[in-house]
Amino acid sequence: MEALLRRYEEQLILKNYAEATRRAYLYSVRRYYKWCLSEQRKGAKKKGLLRRFLVHRFESGKAWQTVNGDYSALKLLYAEVLCPHPSALLCHPPPGKRHGHRNLTAAIGA
Repeated sequence: MEALLRRYEEQLILKNYAEATRRAYLYSVRRYYKWCLSEQRKGAKKKGLLRRFLVHRFESGKAWQTVNGDYSALKLLYAEVLCPHPSALLCHPPPGKRHGHRNLTAAIGA
C-alpha cells in the first residue's frame, strides 16, 4: 500500500496539485482502502466498490463537496496510477488521422 501511495503522491506532484489537495487526496485514498478492507471482511462483492463507497460516504452524512473530493481523488488513482491507458501518452493523433478535437479525443481514449 505504501508503494502505491508513493506513486500516487508522485503523480499528484507531477500534475502540480497544491500541498493541501495532495494531503486531502491521499487521505481519501487511505480511507477508501480501509473501507474496502472492511467490506472484504464482510464478504462483499468486489464489483462496484467505488460506487458503493461514494454512496456510503453520502449516506453517512458527508457533504456533497466532501464526497465529490473523494470521487476526484479516486478517479485520479484509477485513471493514472492503477490502470493508466497507454494511449494517454500520445500528444497528437495517430499518423494518418486528420487533426481535430474529435480525433485527438479518440486518440487519447477520452
